[in-house]
Amino acid sequence: VSAGWAHAVAVVADGRAYAWGLNSHGQLALGDTTTRMAPQLVEALAGTQHLERAVASRTFTAFHTEARQVLLAGQVPRLADQGKDDSRCWMTPSLVTVTPRSPGGASHSEISRIIAFDRGLL
Repeated sequence: VSAGWAHAVAVVADGRAYAWGLNSHGQLALGDTTTRMAPQLVEALAGTQHLERAVASRTFTAFHTEARQVLLAGQVPRLADQGKDDSRCWMTPSLVTVTPRSPGGASHSEISRIIAFDRGLL
């Protein structure tokens, strides 16, 4: 279980994710901005991604897959916003392309720093 500022996410033993709490930026990854008071299955990932963990931040959630991919939902940091949406709010989990030293790509260490400290980019 990971708790953000006003939302939480949990990954269960079979790799499915559940999210609940404030959802003003889509950080629950449920396809909308409706706040949920009880855990809800993140259906966009169910059956398609086996998760190792999830990290709830201030206004976004990062999902880490067994295949070492990172998917984000919510108001994503500028660094991870790769031209997908001007508002930077992703309602469902979106894959972040991690390519070392490429223009517009984010490195693993940059994503780790953002998630660990939320660097005030939001």
